Amino acid sequence: MNTLAQFESLLDLLGSRKTPAQISVEDWEGIVDQSLRHGVGTILLKRLEEGGEIVNVPAEPRRKLVAEKLRIAVENTKLFVELAVVLNAFREENIPAVVLKGAHLSELVYGNISLRPMDDIDLLIKNDDLRKVEKKFAALGYLQSEDDANRMRSVDPHHLTPFRKEGCKPIEVHWTLPSMDAAGVEGFWERARRVEMAGCTALILSPEDLLIHLSVHASLHHRFGAGLRPLCDIAAAID
Repeated sequence: MNTLAQFESLLDLLGSRKTPAQISVEDWEGIVDQSLRHGVGTILLKRLEEGGEIVNVPAEPRRKLVAEKLRIAVENTKLFVELAVVLNAFREENIPAVVLKGAHLSELVYGNISLRPMDDIDLLIKNDDLRKVEKKFAALGYLQSEDDANRMRSVDPHHLTPFRKEGCKPIEVHWTLPSMDAAGVEGFWERARRVEMAGCTALILSPEDLLIHLSVHASLHHRFGAGLRPLCDIAAAID
């Protein structure tokens, strides 16, 4: 297979469609490497296991997928521990927060925190609470870098400068969302649902609003430049 054919086989496998019975070691390596570049290696592993095709995957590509699953499980476990710290700190100050995208998807949509890698934590906060949030993050040991602040000056921001702490993933605090006016964001708040997440109480978007947010983020915000992972997120949310 050439690279395009490998990519098409990856799409078939992610969609739980059967691929040709005979795939060479080289092609399996190409398929797996593409899945890792797109951030969907663990979803591919799950599909292969569900379809019984994992036995056809050579040892080295299979090892890469399993290693990726373990890596994400460890990183996301740490992330959810920190998320619980932040949410509990917000609760003490009566600051409502909607958990967006990755954390919502990982625990409640995919139902397995090893399936969805996360680069950061995204939270939606009401505009009136932003100053309290900044003080609370400072008390928790988070900092905002000047480099991040400089980069954000060149764009139309919809979140504060990311909060960073050594050993933790960055946290982005949004007061609005891409291509969303004030009325739209207020509707998100009105329809938000209360759930148990990371061992504590949290708010998440309604299923319909989650689908809207994921679609807008993948298309208008990233212009479909973020690979297959956003498309897998949308498919999982629909399911």
